[in-house]
Amino acid sequence: MLGTIGPGCTWTDSIKIEIDEAFTLSVTKDTIICEGTSVPLEVTVNGPIGPIYSYVWMPANSLSNATIATPRATPFNTTTYSVTVEAGICIQTVSTLVTVLKPIQLIVANAFNGCINEPIQLLASGASQYSWAPAQYLNNSFIANPLATVSVPTLFTVTGFNDCFSAQKDVQVNPFMRPLENAYGDTSLCFGGIAQLNADYNSAYQYSWTPTIGLSSTTIPNPVANPSTSQEYILSINNNGCIKEDTVFVNVGEVVIAKAFLPIKYGQTPWKVKFRNLSSGAVNYVWYIEGQDAILEKEPTVTLTNEGYYSVVLKAINEFGCFDFDTLFVKVYAFFIPNLITPNGDNHNDRFEITGLGEGFSLEVYNRWGDSVYKKSNYKNEWSGEGLSDGIYYFKIIDQIMDKEYNGWVQITR
Repeated sequence: MLGTIGPGCTWTDSIKIEIDEAFTLSVTKDTIICEGTSVPLEVTVNGPIGPIYSYVWMPANSLSNATIATPRATPFNTTTYSVTVEAGICIQTVSTLVTVLKPIQLIVANAFNGCINEPIQLLASGASQYSWAPAQYLNNSFIANPLATVSVPTLFTVTGFNDCFSAQKDVQVNPFMRPLENAYGDTSLCFGGIAQLNADYNSAYQYSWTPTIGLSSTTIPNPVANPSTSQEYILSINNNGCIKEDTVFVNVGEVVIAKAFLPIKYGQTPWKVKFRNLSSGAVNYVWYIEGQDAILEKEPTVTLTNEGYYSVVLKAINEFGCFDFDTLFVKVYAFFIPNLITPNGDNHNDRFEITGLGEGFSLEVYNRWGDSVYKKSNYKNEWSGEGLSDGIYYFKIIDQIMDKEYNGWVQITR
């Protein structure tokens, strides 16, 4: 470095820069060992000769020496070892995997049951490789879960192994006759009805119905079903693991609700009336009306000619014959307005009584000069001419529901 102090004066200085040369590492390749054995590890420095290299291996607890280039590893479990190498200010790290193979813990059932001459599923676990014998009854003798097909009880041996260890177990395969029994009871029923399910019975077998919806029992051959919607029931008949399945279908009709409707339930004879049908879930209808034959229409129109009360019954029927009833009561009246009343207290013809009077009738009475002398919006045959002198009076009657008006006169005589 060159500097100046003043005119004609200069000074110099220097800086020393040392550079550590870079290096690379190579380490023992990933390896596999058996439990209880050891393996030498080695890291090699690819760089200049001369620098002092330091080594730190981790984890150190299973190493013979964690600060040398060539320790010996004795891991109990699979372990990844890393080594960090330093030279001056340069640092490099590499790692290697040591996989530890453990003794085989072979897991397999002692016996498998199934059907004669039909594939029976075998299952084993706990090893990386398998070998089953005798192989001639298996679809593949070198997998964990082969299929065995035998006609008589047969003892199989399965060997599970890896590159270090092996284990062996015997497995009994028992074939049984497939049940010949069947399920019965396909039916259609009304909403809320019950169906009897049945099956051929063998006391040596186990019975199981699914699903459980609406069943009185799931473990007997003949439960009662009461499903709210159409349902397929599956029966499993189990002979020691050899299972036959059969199905029963219960078709449930839509719930039927009968609803007969008439806005006005009374009318004057002859009364022509159209009945409304607000039913649901039905496809056929029958109307029963007093004095008439049954009517097979959805919304019939009839004429009622006789005075009195009528019962009107609607039967709504779905495609399965399920049905529901609804009933209306209607009144037919012969409308008669008298033109004379005698309000003398003898309880005979004392009031202005209109025959066939229904709901919603209004009455207004006028004298001969047109003055209103009586008015009632929902007249019920109450007027007796009280406070009025004998003579002729005029009335106006309005049927507010049928929108009819009646006008005339009535005489009061005591």
